[in-house]
Amino acid sequence: SAPSAPRDLLGCPRCQRLLHKPVTLPCGLTVCKRCAEPGRPPARRVNVVLSGLLEKCFPAECRSRRLAGQARSLQRQQQPEAALLRCHQALDLAPGDNSLLLLRAELYLTVRNYEQALQDASAVCQNEPLLPKGHHVKALALSGLGRSKEVLKEFLYCLALNPESNPVKKEAQKVMCEVFFPASENVPQNLTSSIQSRMLNARLKALCHSHVTQSPLEEGGNAGSSQTVALEAESSPQRNVSSDMGESAELPIDAADFECALCMRLLFEPVTTPCGHTFCLKCLERCLDHAPHCPLCKEKLSELLASRNFNVTTLAEELIVRYLSDELSDRKRIYDEEMTELSNLTRDVPIFVCAMAFPTVPCPLHVFEPRYRLMIRRCMETGTRRFGMCLSAEHAGGSYDVTKDKFTAVRDVTQPELLILPLEHHPC
Repeated sequence: SAPSAPRDLLGCPRCQRLLHKPVTLPCGLTVCKRCAEPGRPPARRVNVVLSGLLEKCFPAECRSRRLAGQARSLQRQQQPEAALLRCHQALDLAPGDNSLLLLRAELYLTVRNYEQALQDASAVCQNEPLLPKGHHVKALALSGLGRSKEVLKEFLYCLALNPESNPVKKEAQKVMCEVFFPASENVPQNLTSSIQSRMLNARLKALCHSHVTQSPLEEGGNAGSSQTVALEAESSPQRNVSSDMGESAELPIDAADFECALCMRLLFEPVTTPCGHTFCLKCLERCLDHAPHCPLCKEKLSELLASRNFNVTTLAEELIVRYLSDELSDRKRIYDEEMTELSNLTRDVPIFVCAMAFPTVPCPLHVFEPRYRLMIRRCMETGTRRFGMCLSAEHAGGSYDVTKDKFTAVRDVTQPELLILPLEHHPC
């Protein structure tokens, strides 16, 4: 397959937009903070490395999205004037952002500026005719201007795109009452509300069919199909933003953007903690051997340590492979040399002191000291799965009595969080 465009690499796989407040999930996938767990506070913090990279590559768009977030916060606090100011500033940076236009239209509705609200909502509907929320906001603006027939038309578009939206159905029925049963017209008093509702539903279906077949939505295919039903009334618009760099321009990434804060080298097998910091896998494991805290912010990582769920951060690894291939080759060469040196048992034999094992007898061993945890891990990583064991010779003043022709082989690591090892002791 063809390589992804530079901007697409930093896109959210869920909302298909540029990442905003990127959060790395336990599986290694990186998504927007809002996309991580919709409706729930995210359990993980923003990825510091990727957030800094986005600020570096797309400064104007990142600033506009921060302003948009401030505007939404002010909107929830019922401060529409202040929110409008933030929206104006954000749209100066991203004039074609449909999400911002829709937000500003909603704010204009709040302050009863229906003309401006209609202008922004119409622009959104023109850019994204299949967005139900755009037609809904436009209908509200037209309603404020008293243009009932046009309001009904927009509600019909909403229902064509999302037939299951009950709030829109109720609003459409209300408008139909105003259009087909005006106040001057005498509605028969003997009709029950249920009969009136059925009459309105019948007319609504007929009008919806006639409007949809004549509308520009016909170009988009089956507007009422299962694919468009998935577009809910609250779905967000796509962002048509002129990015800070062209679609074909490469991202200005260098090795300093992906430097491990522990070994000060290029990230190798990058792993992101729940607190948002990224380290080399081996560096993080060594630090967690000493204390279950993040090496930078000191946040507790007990759950991560217990699960040992160290999945590589996919996006960081992809960016390193694409933009720092030479540096990655050097980094991998150094790693391979270190593993080769550690696996040379004829020169350096890892020794476990103060334990006893008998030939051919399995010996369960609970390893908790950081130095021995590192030793066992290296034995597993290099593939040797072997180390020496000896007793301290008290008669020699604390020196070690090493039997050089005996090794202990690691048969399996049954509990990685505790490193309880069934061992087999046998001659070399």
